[in-house]
Amino acid sequence: MLYLLPFLTRLSENLQRVDSQISKYLKAPNAKQIHDIRTSIRRLDTAFQILPKRNRSGSSFSEYVLKCKDLFDVNSEIRDLDIICEKLQKYPPSDQRNGLIETLMSTRNAKLENAKAIARSIKKIHTRKIIDKIGITERSCKKDIVKRYYDHIDDRIRVSSCSYQ
Repeated sequence: MLYLLPFLTRLSENLQRVDSQISKYLKAPNAKQIHDIRTSIRRLDTAFQILPKRNRSGSSFSEYVLKCKDLFDVNSEIRDLDIICEKLQKYPPSDQRNGLIETLMSTRNAKLENAKAIARSIKKIHTRKIIDKIGITERSCKKDIVKRYYDHIDDRIRVSSCSYQ
């Protein structure tokens, strides 16, 4: 038997975690906050993907998750730049190395400003109302999970029958 309340509670906790991490990120967007915001967005997206498609498509929650994914993508680029600069610091100082690091840091700072703008736009969304607007019921959720299960079994049967031919 599927229990919807624990799932929605967990989904709500993930949503609140993202909201909390965005606040911390906006105060001090350091490497730890970049890691934490990316982790919380990844968890929220995973929980969101479990929802039936009809409850995901075109909802305010869907728009929220898409904006969060944009923030995730920009912060992934920032993290990559941080790693590259960190590795370049290990080489002996030279004008070429220093110029490259300076260029990368300039790019990083521009991306960080973009990321903070995205984070501020996400922060304006009232997360408490999002869960209420999903419109999911226990019955519809159970029906969708059963359908996914049988689709998965059908796919496995097709794959296994193809491998014997």
